Amino acid sequence: MRRTTAFAYSIVAALVFLGPLLLFLAGMRSDPKFENRRLAPAPDLEITRLLDTAMYQEATAFFVDRVPLRDLGVRVDAWIDFHVLGDTPNPKDVAIGKDGWLFNPVTYTATCTDDLPDPELIVANADLLMSVLAESGRDVAFTISPQKRTIHPEYLGGLKEQAACAEEHSTALHDALLADPPTGYVDTWGILLQASAEGEIVYFRDDGHWNFVGAARSAAAIVEQLWPGAWSEEDVVVGEDSERAGNLALQMGLTSTETITPVWVEREGVTVLASKTQAAKQTPAVRIYRLELAQGATAPGVSTLALGDSFMGFTAEEHLAPYTESLVWINWRTIGRSGSLSNPAGRPVPEAEELLLDTLAGADSVIVQTVEWEVWQRLSSMRLTYLLLASLSEDLPHQDIAARGTVVGLPADVSLGSGRPFLVVRTDGEGTLNVRLLHRDGPGAEWTEIGRGESPRSDLAVVDLRDLPTTGESAIRIRNVDSSQIEIIRIVRV
Repeated sequence: MRRTTAFAYSIVAALVFLGPLLLFLAGMRSDPKFENRRLAPAPDLEITRLLDTAMYQEATAFFVDRVPLRDLGVRVDAWIDFHVLGDTPNPKDVAIGKDGWLFNPVTYTATCTDDLPDPELIVANADLLMSVLAESGRDVAFTISPQKRTIHPEYLGGLKEQAACAEEHSTALHDALLADPPTGYVDTWGILLQASAEGEIVYFRDDGHWNFVGAARSAAAIVEQLWPGAWSEEDVVVGEDSERAGNLALQMGLTSTETITPVWVEREGVTVLASKTQAAKQTPAVRIYRLELAQGATAPGVSTLALGDSFMGFTAEEHLAPYTESLVWINWRTIGRSGSLSNPAGRPVPEAEELLLDTLAGADSVIVQTVEWEVWQRLSSMRLTYLLLASLSEDLPHQDIAARGTVVGLPADVSLGSGRPFLVVRTDGEGTLNVRLLHRDGPGAEWTEIGRGESPRSDLAVVDLRDLPTTGESAIRIRNVDSSQIEIIRIVRV
């Protein structure tokens, strides 16, 4: 009897431990999308890495993410945690508010810090970015998508105290935006606050984004900014209610859905054709929308670039694309990975930046959108602004300096002209360009370094000349490249 029992236990143990492996070898995999995240990549298996523990960790992560029946186990555990215990199985990514509303904790933990830049600095940087685009001859719209917790605080429940600190920063930022709006500013924040105050639900319950009603309201304001009078409520279609699984529910491992009301735009004689391309590996796809126009149909926009995050994904195709012959949506995460307050620019993706600049060159309208909790790092860095400034310098008021050499003198009246002056230096050399701003009281005096250029990429440097002294002499010192490699030394005004 004991042998039979032991044998049975052995069989069960073998099935538990070896079953998933056998199913994996037979080709069975768990659902790759059920947790709404990227799976661990395939390990780099090489004979030279046999003693490298990292290779085995990579292999383990790859197998665990794809082990057969894993999705079933996670879903059962999530269902018990949420429906029986009233808890979240994934507290890092999902918090539970009132009436089953789900929130992303990072939207309040990331901004509950004393290290945030001043709201006025974020607004000023936004204005400079949009001014560069506007003064290059493009129509522009800039908007910040507010947090779900800001628009629907009534559903925070017990999370309200945890989010209070971040909400103070959010309120201060919105106040700064209204006090001194950046160029092209569209106050979707205020529009959605008003809608919520009137009892309208404009965000998903199980998702961190605005719903299709909120997306449509935001798109209407953006369209009005770019193409006044083009938006018509008669073109807005409200579909039948349907079921949708939200990203936060999926991140908990739940298969539950919420009832949503689809809302989209249909303009007579206009058909939206969608496609996508990959700018670089491990980055979000670039979405491209073009219009097929029936005879007599027109679109107010010609070529539009939208730089935005996942919130733009809920409005680009359904609400914005019908108004412009071409719309290219590039995700912030496509042009730079893993930004933070300590490293706002993250890790730039050169291939994606080139795509952004190429698209911008042919665009007559530009939309810049960012969610509020990430604007603090996205616009605390000047890297993107300086990259665009250098790229569009031909289209902006500018003055070329013909001199070449290690030290190049600057005109005495640089800081006295109209517009904010910047110095752009571009080379065709291989070294990383280094530019220092110098000043001296007069001929024969020692040069003193008073500033440094920022390099949005190795062949470019931009120096802010706004505070350049109006007396004495000023110059720049160029390092790491030969003077013969310098293509442009240009003063640009914005």
